[in-house]
Amino acid sequence: MRRAVAAAGWVLLVAGCEQPRTELVARVESEVAWGAGRTVQSVTLTVRRGGPTGPLRSARTTALGVGGERRPLPLLVGIVPADDTDTPVWIEALGCRAPNGCTVATAAVAQRAVVRFAVGQTEEVTLLLASACVGVTCGGDERCGNTGRCEPATRAVVRPFAGSDAAVVADGAMDAGRVDAARDVPIISDLAADITPTIDALMVDIPAMDTVPPVDAPTPDTAASCGALELRCDGACVAVLRDPTNCGACGEVCPAVAGATATCMGGRCGYVCDAAHADCDERPSNGCESERATDRANCGACGTACNNTQACTGGVCVLCGTGREWCAGVGCTTLRDNDANCGGCGTVCPVGYVCRGTSCTANICDAGVPVDAEGSPIWLQCPSGCVDTEHDPRNCGRCGNVCPPENATCYRGGCRDGMCPQGYRLLPAGSFMMGGGDAGPVHRVTFARPSCIMDREVSNVEYSNCTDPLCVRPTPSADCPSSVMNWPPEGHDWQPMNCLPWSAADAYCRSGGIRLPTEAEWEYAARGTDGRTYPWGNTPPSIADMPQRLCWNRGAAGSCDWREFTAGASGFHAFHMAGNLAEWVSDWHGGYPSGDQTDPRGPSSGTQRVLRGGSWRESNPSAFTTTARGSDVPTARNAAYGFRCVWTP
Repeated sequence: MRRAVAAAGWVLLVAGCEQPRTELVARVESEVAWGAGRTVQSVTLTVRRGGPTGPLRSARTTALGVGGERRPLPLLVGIVPADDTDTPVWIEALGCRAPNGCTVATAAVAQRAVVRFAVGQTEEVTLLLASACVGVTCGGDERCGNTGRCEPATRAVVRPFAGSDAAVVADGAMDAGRVDAARDVPIISDLAADITPTIDALMVDIPAMDTVPPVDAPTPDTAASCGALELRCDGACVAVLRDPTNCGACGEVCPAVAGATATCMGGRCGYVCDAAHADCDERPSNGCESERATDRANCGACGTACNNTQACTGGVCVLCGTGREWCAGVGCTTLRDNDANCGGCGTVCPVGYVCRGTSCTANICDAGVPVDAEGSPIWLQCPSGCVDTEHDPRNCGRCGNVCPPENATCYRGGCRDGMCPQGYRLLPAGSFMMGGGDAGPVHRVTFARPSCIMDREVSNVEYSNCTDPLCVRPTPSADCPSSVMNWPPEGHDWQPMNCLPWSAADAYCRSGGIRLPTEAEWEYAARGTDGRTYPWGNTPPSIADMPQRLCWNRGAAGSCDWREFTAGASGFHAFHMAGNLAEWVSDWHGGYPSGDQTDPRGPSSGTQRVLRGGSWRESNPSAFTTTARGSDVPTARNAAYGFRCVWTP
């Protein structure tokens, strides 16, 4: 004969059951040291109906140890339902540092499980106080996995109960009716209302608040036409162990989850992320929250984070580009001269101010000064911003007046065609971003005046006309064997001049009323205003390129005819800005400044002069980037060194 004490949904079964029992056994174990004076001195076990905020059904504290009123681990507590087998059970075990219990906030370690009853079966769920979980804080609907990561509490492992445990005995201080005598496992009874738990050093049940007459547990609909693991729902046989619309019981619909497909496994709801999403925070409350293709914190895979200069595109972290960073709500953007993100994401310049470099300054266009010879303001507020109409080739003299691209610049408010002599290319007045990577910090460089740079390196024929005493003639040496020295001109037609010290290159340019370019001018001519990685664009060179863009990887063959490799021209139509000969510039070698610069000339002194552009000897594409720097002592004579000149109108 079976007897049942009914409450608000769960009941206590006593010994002598004649039918298979529907029961859960909560098993508490610990990897953390437990007992008197150890890390875990007691366990507080709480059971609620439905979830972490559901009605409280039991709360008990057990002091751990051996002898007296203390109990050893593992602890076993039985939980039995009445007619409500559909509502899940929420179980929490707190490992407490004190012998009289604790709260979640003061616990040394916590573990949780959310499980459902299996009709007609006795199952066991283990709550392991894992050492990896000490100090880990998970949400109320989460458990701590054995590796210390939070995961849905529904992932707790449930298995058939194997029987009593010798380490657990019934608490003699408890009601005899509250112990499953057949299994020696304390049984939790449901209560009709929420209560405040009573905590004692022993494992004590909360007294029942009220009861109703005994009832028998209902018998599920098991029509002969349905299988052993099916129920009849609305006239149809349903596999409630795997049907997400009738999961565990008729009408129990698994909730929709963002970025995922709801599933039912073993009568318990779950979800599987679709191909475009991932559950990186392992929190059931927000489902599969990560979009693999665009989530910068989990780009392509959980834990793969892009840095502040990268965007997540197609599941891959991609650089925003030189001088650009990623800002929330905007994407990749520059933080320089950007009124909405001046020096930092979201830093907006107030009304009357504009972003100059990385700082908000008073808007010079609002001030109305300086003025030109006719008294008109030079700086005007154009659609592209506040611009200098005396030198801006896109707004020359007035907003929207664009100067022609070939050998044209804006000078004193007018476009000047044909400013540069034959063989030179115009470098218009304006600004560009210099540096980056190993070269040094990225900084803005402004040129107040236009200049003209030679479209190729100085040839040996041109150099032979120099009469300055410093224009020395090269002689063979270890770094400049005669086999690759382009001197004398006879027999070396159309070759650039090499094997010269810095002083000879400087003397040649000055003797013609011109000069060596500054390092900033050289990089401007190679890189342009669009921040190119290589003079021709952003694609690295390859031996398979046809036509080839530069003279490189030549072994012992030496330099190339300066008329070749026109496909590698820079945006300003200058040739051989990468490869052939590394070029002397006027600057001493030193570190770059971090702030904005106007017409920089480099350090005032040093021990080595800068070389730019890479040479025919190089085979690594990184040597030919527009930011790559080299240097050598000024007296060096090398078959890989050459030069070109600059003229300022």
